Amino acid sequence: MTFCKHCGKEVLDSDEFCSNCGKSIKDVQTYYEKSTGDNQFATLVERFVAVLIDMIILGVVLAIILIPFGIIALIVSQFGSLSSLFFGVPQLFWYGLWILYFTYFESTSGQTLGKRLVGIKVVTEDNGVLDIGKSLIRNVLRIIDWLPFIFIIGAFLIIFTDKKQRLGDLVAKTKVVKA
Repeated sequence: MTFCKHCGKEVLDSDEFCSNCGKSIKDVQTYYEKSTGDNQFATLVERFVAVLIDMIILGVVLAIILIPFGIIALIVSQFGSLSSLFFGVPQLFWYGLWILYFTYFESTSGQTLGKRLVGIKVVTEDNGVLDIGKSLIRNVLRIIDWLPFIFIIGAFLIIFTDKKQRLGDLVAKTKVVKA
């Protein structure tokens, strides 16, 4: 098996350019090189900084999108029961955007924007590229990591498991490594 060194997608040996990212694949890694390479696991701090960057990015995007909702909610709140609709929709939109953002980027390149800036990426346990299913499982379980006091369990799992995996990584069979 051969993978693009830029985005990690599988390519044919006869290809000159990656069909996913369009970059030259003259210097490709074989599956053997990739699976036996000296991967270093991402640290808890690197993972935290990457998520913090991602949350800032998502917060800015969400604020831009939801400012009109806030204005409408203030106007509608004068009319009673409809105001709850305008306060619940942004919360649902936040969770949907959050899951979509992490799932899309991790299943296409293994890196969200935060992970790219920090220099880490998500791969399968055998160093392959995540499919959308593994990424979705991993990110739906991320919700557990954000529950009050339960996030400590995720931190302990990252610190004490051999492959530095949180609950979502364990279930989806993924790991976070230095890119």
